[in-house]
Parts: sequence; structure tokens; C-alpha cells
Amino acid sequence: MRTRVRYDEDGSLLISIRLPAEQGAVLLAALEQARDNIDQQARSEPAESSAEDSGDQATPAATLADAVMHLARSSLQDTAATHPAVARRHQARLVAHLDPLSGWARLHDGELLPP
Repeated sequence: MRTRVRYDEDGSLLISIRLPAEQGAVLLAALEQARDNIDQQARSEPAESSAEDSGDQATPAATLADAVMHLARSSLQDTAATHPAVARRHQARLVAHLDPLSGWARLHDGELLPP
């Protein structure tokens, strides 16, 4: 197993995961289930449309990236509900040290972000 995490030139987070086939199948099954849950929830919510918007606009299908974010949020919400003190320590936060002359920022792990 191997995981590589880095930030792209535009500041986007890139995650690369290498897993044995059996573990990869488990991960994909969980992501597909989360994606299906997102799609099902979107279909069950009442459509918010105005009188002007009478066209049938299908809700775009959730992606695997949406599923990853859904699993991440669910995990954080579960921890917040069961262990609030632990959840406070693991809040999402981004701290960057900005060089005022160049505009480049450096994250706490040393990763550089362009202006």
C-alpha cells in the first residue's frame, strides 16, 4: 500500500493511492455505495424550481470525487457526534505562511502553493 499526497500548481489537492486488488475492490465498493447514496438523496429531495424553470433539468450524477468527500464528511460528523473533543482537534483547517514579496505560500508540511 502506498499513498501520495501533494498540491498541484493551482492549489488543488492530488491524492494517489496504490492498493492490492482486494483492498482496491473494497474501496471502490464503498465509493460506489456513497455515490449511489448521493444520487438517491438528490432524487428524493423536492426539486426547487420556479415558475420560469419548467424545463426538465436532470440532476447531474455524483462522481467518485463526490463520494470521497461524502465519506470524509460522514466520518468527521460521526466523530463530532460521538467524541466532540477529538473532533475539535481534527477540524478541517488550512494554515499557510505567505511570502508577501513573491506571493507564494508554504503549508505546514513544506508544500509550496503558487500565488
